[in-house]
Amino acid sequence: MNKTLIALGVGIWGIMLLLRFIFSSSLGGVNLSAKQISDILFPLTIIEIVSFFIALAGILKRE
Repeated sequence: MNKTLIALGVGIWGIMLLLRFIFSSSLGGVNLSAKQISDILFPLTIIEIVSFFIALAGILKRE
């Protein structure tokens, strides 16, 4: 199960980082301020933190 948790956590984390890069560059073209962009992308930050803890649990869990 720990390999599954690691794969799930890292997969979600990677997708969120990719989405953050795409969304921040596209929102930058709409002339939004840095604060507005960070407010819009805040849910992605929370999902990144959760996926980090999922991957960390997979690494630390011993069977």
